[in-house]
Amino acid sequence: MPGGRGGGMRGGGGGRPGGNGGDMRKARDVMQELGQSPSRLTIISRPEAVTITDPEGVTRKFVVSGKKDTVAINGSTIEVKSQWDGEVLKQEFKAGDATFVRTLETTVDGHQLVVTITPKGDGGGMGGPSFLRFVYDRSQLQ
Repeated sequence: MPGGRGGGMRGGGGGRPGGNGGDMRKARDVMQELGQSPSRLTIISRPEAVTITDPEGVTRKFVVSGKKDTVAINGSTIEVKSQWDGEVLKQEFKAGDATFVRTLETTVDGHQLVVTITPKGDGGGMGGPSFLRFVYDRSQLQ
């Protein structure tokens, strides 16, 4: 899905993350990962898992069970829960005291993918935008 476009950013509160240095690094790694808007995403969706690959070939596989799973991000092991809510994939990334929710959903006409990232609670005191939204146009290559 080419053409990621950022948008919908709003300011958030300041503050410092709680927890130890490892938790802070994990939270920073998750924020860096989720805050990126690659130019293209390749998504393979199966009932049991969703695989997302970026243009650099970095692939992440998410088990869609609603149960805790782990994924490696920049050398940190992050807890992730992924589940379908109708046609929307909801994911919860937990890194120390910080938790971020990512949703992936197609528009009604199916021509775009909307990815929204929101801190849960106060985001572990991480500050920054209260949400990020990226919109991708569907590729003609199927």
